[in-house]
Amino acid sequence: MTYHFSEMSKRKLQPSASNPNQDYCEFLLELAEFEKNVSRNIYKHNAYRKAASVLSHHPERITSGEQARQLAGVGRKIADKIDEFLQTGHLRKLDKIRASDVAVATAELSRVSGIGPAKARQLIDGGVRTLEELRARPELLNRHQTLGLRYVTEFESRIPRQEVAAIERHVLQRVAELDGRYRATVCGSYRRGAESSGDVDLLITHPDYTSDGGAETGRGRSAAGSATARGRGRSAGGRLLGAVVDHLSQDGFVTDTLSQGDSKFMGVCRLPGDQYTTHRRLDIRLVPHDQYHCAVLYFTGSDEFNRKSRMSPASVERISLSVGKGPHGRGPRTRPWGPLPTLREILSTEAGLIRDFLVETGQVTRDDMLKKKKKKKKKKHRPEDATESVFSEDESEQMRAHALEQGFTLNEYGLRPLGTTGVAGEPVPVSSEREVFEYLQYPYRPPEQRNL
Repeated sequence: MTYHFSEMSKRKLQPSASNPNQDYCEFLLELAEFEKNVSRNIYKHNAYRKAASVLSHHPERITSGEQARQLAGVGRKIADKIDEFLQTGHLRKLDKIRASDVAVATAELSRVSGIGPAKARQLIDGGVRTLEELRARPELLNRHQTLGLRYVTEFESRIPRQEVAAIERHVLQRVAELDGRYRATVCGSYRRGAESSGDVDLLITHPDYTSDGGAETGRGRSAAGSATARGRGRSAGGRLLGAVVDHLSQDGFVTDTLSQGDSKFMGVCRLPGDQYTTHRRLDIRLVPHDQYHCAVLYFTGSDEFNRKSRMSPASVERISLSVGKGPHGRGPRTRPWGPLPTLREILSTEAGLIRDFLVETGQVTRDDMLKKKKKKKKKKHRPEDATESVFSEDESEQMRAHALEQGFTLNEYGLRPLGTTGVAGEPVPVSSEREVFEYLQYPYRPPEQRNL
């Protein structure tokens, strides 16, 4: 059986006739899928994907590994692979991977939604190595995996922008029919202006559903109160989400459910009519009404844009998290507790609470916190198959410390000031996505300019 790992990445890779480095992107994504599904090395997986993304956005043909190394996110080993590919037309590492029966079988089985590396290995150990063999053993699969196998080819095909727009129009119309107070936005690569998408990411909210439990107290009257009998016993959020899913299922738009909880639905959809006949992956996420704009910002992405937005001023975009005037001249965002500790103070025993908070939330590792200050500044070294970050280890450390010193944390749940104990306070009220940028004193970028 001949199989290339790159086939698994076609849904994630946005093909473009204007991409002069498409061949590099394809072999890097093939390596990335091998590292994720076979080697299970998430760091190399992220490094290969990062390099592929950088190369796909570079407007000129890369003609050497040395030239590639000038791009942030391309390390020495990846540059060496580009040189090897240019000289020989193939990669020895990929040749070995493609010759491995286990690696090829893992890649084949992992094409199915719901089958990860562990399940793939379990199937291989049980004598299943191809999709044809898997179809003959349906008892080995759960519901999600069964549907993933049924629609494997359709899920792998990318969704043209025109079709996503038609899905958006249909969903917004149906949701408005249900309850005009719902708000819905299609996020992800579509909102960033991509010509095609891998799936449809829909974010919804309702004023009866807030982070302080407003919906739980029964305030207001909405679709949550009129959900079908199937929704009885759910939380208020579950009823609001369930009402939307039920309504979208009535006309056959939602065809199957992969999983459904109180705040997230993962399923399959297909537009009514004869124009669009392919089944598509659909994710619907319900977020609290007061967190909606931060959530739209976060789930629009891209991942790299989100990382840079959180990481502060030494980045390429010089993101500023400094405290100053709020948007619309609403006055300074003062901190009554005074300035937060410096990095030196954080390392002291008196700042133990903050140190533990940083470690527990993943902003720094314990090794970072205990690292002694170097007497001599060493020459900066880029990790060969670098990490997700485009910065050196030292720069990332400084940026994490700076972001903390400014006293804010930003994620999909909101923009919050940090207290002296490192505990996030109440979220800053925002009424639009643009306002999040204004609070952070960061130049606003429309969604289509966030493909970093």
